[in-house]
Amino acid sequence: MRKRSFVSTIVVAAVILILIGGFISVFATRSSGAAQTLKEDIKQESDGCDVEVTAVIVSLADKEADEGSGTLYAPVYSFEYEGETYNVTGNVWENDPHYEAGQEVNILIDSSDPTHIYDPDNNIGTALTSFGQDALGDLAFFMMVPISIMFAAVIAVVIWVFKNVKREPQDP
Repeated sequence: MRKRSFVSTIVVAAVILILIGGFISVFATRSSGAAQTLKEDIKQESDGCDVEVTAVIVSLADKEADEGSGTLYAPVYSFEYEGETYNVTGNVWENDPHYEAGQEVNILIDSSDPTHIYDPDNNIGTALTSFGQDALGDLAFFMMVPISIMFAAVIAVVIWVFKNVKREPQDP
């Protein structure tokens, strides 16, 4: 009976470790795929932007967030290029605006299409990084639960083994 209990404890611990390892592997794989997609999005957003100009944030455009979760804001950049004034709404919509009206910022524009802009300080990458830093604390907390369970299971198995496995006396 003792041998059977020991084997079932080992099997349960192994299953727990495999499930937690699988969860961590899936999370890591999805994270690396998301990082690659983010790099591609940033590259696409900045492609062709070859001229640096100084823009003034003239206002903040606003719109309702999906599912009625509040108001989102995007900066409206005003700048001059080759004698013309352009007002372009940024691509990043946030509930906590990155800029205030009247602020001067340096942006990159596409010389062949000045309405295509890239703001190195406020783009999809910086927005997601900011979001990621906020979410990282929550993720770390929730990852501690399975890691703690795994650690406790391993310790319980080791303690059980030391208490219940009888050692054969060795010949001198």
